[in-house]
Amino acid sequence: MAAVDEEINLDQLKLLKRIFEEADEDGSGELDIDEFTEKLGPHLGGNLTREAITQLFMKIDADAGGTVDWEEFTNYMFLERAQEASGTTSENWRLFPQDFRDKNDPGVAHRGAVDKIMYVEAIDKYVTCSRDGSFRLWNGTDLKHFRTMTMGSSWITDSIYMPGARKLVFTTVDRAISYYEANRGSYDLSGRVYASGGMGVPQALTLVTNDSGEQLVYGDSKGHIIMLLCGTREWPARDLISTDEHQDYIHIHQEHTDWVSQ
Repeated sequence: MAAVDEEINLDQLKLLKRIFEEADEDGSGELDIDEFTEKLGPHLGGNLTREAITQLFMKIDADAGGTVDWEEFTNYMFLERAQEASGTTSENWRLFPQDFRDKNDPGVAHRGAVDKIMYVEAIDKYVTCSRDGSFRLWNGTDLKHFRTMTMGSSWITDSIYMPGARKLVFTTVDRAISYYEANRGSYDLSGRVYASGGMGVPQALTLVTNDSGEQLVYGDSKGHIIMLLCGTREWPARDLISTDEHQDYIHIHQEHTDWVSQ
């Protein structure tokens, strides 16, 4: 059997398909990590260690769902072949070396559960958001801790990057929506508004681009979908208001009966 990174012909592909199906003991059409390493792994190259097969599984599992289906498996194989044919290295597929974490002092770790991780290409930083009321920035190249920003004791429920405004935006369970500068690397707080009155806790953020530019939209704990009309530099912090004279937000709809989580 040809190794995964070698060119394979149709007969070998058919054989590999049969082996894949035999490894799928529960008939789900997907292999979990044990099925992949124990049943399929020996056919992927005689020199592959179990650790290498495990890392290969994690590379192929593109959606991080914990399983690999035939489509993901073959897409990976053919993409690797295309990269080799074009002279592109496979560096983009490699996992970070396992010693990356050792470069950080244990004191920079979050004190609570991390509920959100996002990579912001514009600043080449990973952003982690925690229930300890802080977000932390990590260098994209080596995962070294860059900065810790404390927002108080309130859980961070979601975060998003606004590329037009170059802002990092965070929502917290105290109903705050906070904007941080990302333009000059200062990451200073530049604005904050609070969902007021009977409004729910902001839970999930997204961006809508229209003629007015970037509009922040969020779903809350009452099932409402709300578009913000106010700016990103509201300081001192204040409550959102919606009157005949001034509107900070509009309801897009209120049809959900429970939390909007995504």
